[in-house]
Amino acid sequence: MSRLFKKAFLFIGFIFLSFTIIRSGFNGWALYSTLLSEYEDKGRALATGLANAADNFIVNQELSDLMMTATQYKNTINGVSYVVITTPQDKILIHTFDDELPDVIEAIIRNNIGGELVQLEHEDHPHLYDVTADIDEGRLGRVHIGLDVDPIKRHAQGMVVQQILLGAGLFFIAVGLCYIFIQHISRPLTKLNEFAEALTQHDFSRPLSKEKEINELIRSSQQDEVVTLAQSFITLEKKIIRYIDNLNKTLSSKQAIDSELRIARSIQMSMLQDKDMSQSHELIDISSHLSPARHVGGDFYDILCVSEDHILFVVGDVADKGVPAALYMGITMTLCQSLADPNMSPAEILEAVNRKLCEKNKHCVFVTMFMGHINLKDGTLTYCNAGHNPPLYRNKQREVLELPNHGNIALGVDPDPHLSDHVINFLPGDSLLVYTDGVTEALNEKQELFGEDALVDFYRDYHGSACATLDSLLSQLKDFSGEAKQSDDITMLLFDYHNQESDYDIGCPWPGEAYDEVSKAANAND
Repeated sequence: MSRLFKKAFLFIGFIFLSFTIIRSGFNGWALYSTLLSEYEDKGRALATGLANAADNFIVNQELSDLMMTATQYKNTINGVSYVVITTPQDKILIHTFDDELPDVIEAIIRNNIGGELVQLEHEDHPHLYDVTADIDEGRLGRVHIGLDVDPIKRHAQGMVVQQILLGAGLFFIAVGLCYIFIQHISRPLTKLNEFAEALTQHDFSRPLSKEKEINELIRSSQQDEVVTLAQSFITLEKKIIRYIDNLNKTLSSKQAIDSELRIARSIQMSMLQDKDMSQSHELIDISSHLSPARHVGGDFYDILCVSEDHILFVVGDVADKGVPAALYMGITMTLCQSLADPNMSPAEILEAVNRKLCEKNKHCVFVTMFMGHINLKDGTLTYCNAGHNPPLYRNKQREVLELPNHGNIALGVDPDPHLSDHVINFLPGDSLLVYTDGVTEALNEKQELFGEDALVDFYRDYHGSACATLDSLLSQLKDFSGEAKQSDDITMLLFDYHNQESDYDIGCPWPGEAYDEVSKAANAND
């Protein structure tokens, strides 16, 4: 039997037995009260009858016959404990006690002169009542008969016990029948409970062996709630098995995709790996970093030494993230490498790349790019900014300016744009930081942007090599973001120019004409 039905049995049994005992006790008390009233009427009738008989005996002075009659009353009538006859002066005329009249009996007889039923309040006679009747209206004396109520109490108690036993018997018979009936009902529920417990330990790779028992239970049972519940369990198991199977397939597919993405990331990073490190040159220090927001990304950079004294570099940002951006990034980077010509300016190269990108750009994907050509001998930087973030130019005196865009648009939008080149001169101690918007748009947990001002402040105040500068900047970005997830690809390319005089005096003055050139270009852009 299930624990639920055991609790129900205990509760119902307690209520039933309590009700039976209370009801039997109440019936016993009512029966006792009724019998006591009848007993009182019986005692009065006996006392009156004996008083009528004693009238003649007293008048005729036949006390022996009166004694014989009183003794006969005591010995033959059930419940009569004693008979005492008194004179009108309440003196004892005769009594049926073998010895002397007990004091307690004598005291109650002398006090009971009103004809009422009086109980003896004495521990030796707790169930004795005294009933009286006058002889010739009291002129000849009074008859006292003692009634013992123990028989009616025993009778009432016996009735109570009989009712309790009868109720208990009926209860246990009902319990037995209910047990058989509930066993029939609870057996399917017990099987369902075992099936549910087995489900919690099941790996759902295949149906449970207990499912056969549940199916047999469904076939053998009537169409009731138990069958509906059993069918629900079977349906639940089948759905979970299908769900687990689909989940495993999804996980396998996801693992395969993750593996492919890891390979794609490795391939993408290998395209940059030769450049994604600090490069030392006697005229210039170069450091770079790229970290996609996902497995792969749309940021890229490339550094190409055109000749011993010339460097061509490019930084790009595809307007998307993930696999689509990575594919477009690969196409764009390949075009840059294949179309780069030492005899072409950065603007001409980017125009050629743009034409190729616009030929099959059905999804209107665009890419911002910054391409520069550095003459290491004279420090000339020729650049073209195609809608990219303005790089930061820092002079020896730690003054920072943005290189203006001059209105060039991103590639992949217009098949025939007019892109323009611009030229500045690097001087010993100058530095150039080219970056993508993932740096300035880095978010923290409060959804706040790192911002251009913070980047300018860091770039102006930090002193160190190109590699140390990027490492410190990345550390600051990480501290700023905290637990926030990286929201965009981050790419940085840093150039520190020293020319042949790598041991120049850090305190030398900034050449005014070079700074004026950059300031003039920035003001013109504004």
